[in-house]
Amino acid sequence: ANISNINKVALCAIGKNENLYIREWVEHYKNIGISKIFLYDNNDIDGEHFEDVIDDYVKSGFVEIINVRGIWPAQIDAYESFYHSDKSLEYSWILFCDIDEFLEFPDKYTSVSQFVSNKIFNDYDVIKICWKCYESLPRT
Repeated sequence: ANISNINKVALCAIGKNENLYIREWVEHYKNIGISKIFLYDNNDIDGEHFEDVIDDYVKSGFVEIINVRGIWPAQIDAYESFYHSDKSLEYSWILFCDIDEFLEFPDKYTSVSQFVSNKIFNDYDVIKICWKCYESLPRT
């Protein structure tokens, strides 16, 4: 393994019409130690721009936006394109998730890199994470 990318984790996602909560999502993944987010912009050609709400993260280099505006369907193509790109080689792991998905860890882990460094994953190329849905409780 390339020593420079040990336990570096990239996040790859595609989004459309997500500006209301994209900042919260980016900050969540920054807080749990994601190294960089590669965000495919699948908004309509004349639709909203992610830069309107996360430009500071783009300018800092934490988020890289890849334009696939107006292309449908784009998700699988975007993920395959990133996976087979030279950029993906800079990371030991890549998390693919939707913008309404927030990865959480048990209390014994403080970051995503600490989680993936667990020796139980040494012989694996893929970690499948099951998701859990939460919904608000009715008001009483």
